[in-house]
Amino acid sequence: MSTSVRRIKGCLKKVCIGSNWRHTVVRAVVLSALAYGVCTTIFLPVRIQGDSMLPLYETGDYGFINTLAYRWSNPRRFDIVGIRMAGNSVMYLKRIIGLPGETVEIHDGTVHVNGKALSEPHLQFKSDWELGKQSLSGDQYFVIGDNRGMSIHYHTFGKVKRHRIVGRAWLLKIPSL
Repeated sequence: MSTSVRRIKGCLKKVCIGSNWRHTVVRAVVLSALAYGVCTTIFLPVRIQGDSMLPLYETGDYGFINTLAYRWSNPRRFDIVGIRMAGNSVMYLKRIIGLPGETVEIHDGTVHVNGKALSEPHLQFKSDWELGKQSLSGDQYFVIGDNRGMSIHYHTFGKVKRHRIVGRAWLLKIPSL
């Protein structure tokens, strides 16, 4: 084997493994544990299923729910949030339109908050939905999907207690593989 080939092999080994393979193994284990911890506690990976958030998010899109987003602040109107409904792996992705203490109602597809029509420029699909007045208590938010072109009967929406909101949607337009 020529000297230049040996030199290249040595450089590749040093770049890929380092000068001490034991240190490399320890680093790999530590990084794997750190990545696992982050992805199970801080940035929860999610895969979108369903059409309730069309056209923004489609079935098959991937992303994360940032669980630290509301650690020191409260959710705000129009935030897209992950809502834990059952178990650790089932979450809904919805948009907040009503805040604690407000009243929400829908007339002819237009959302009214505290009696005033809510401007929702993010909507592309309009509806003729009707929903009577919903009063929110001090720990409730009103959430709904963006695809209002679907019948109201096919949507899951409404009042959600604060403890069910896991975090804010983050980087949710990762292309599916």
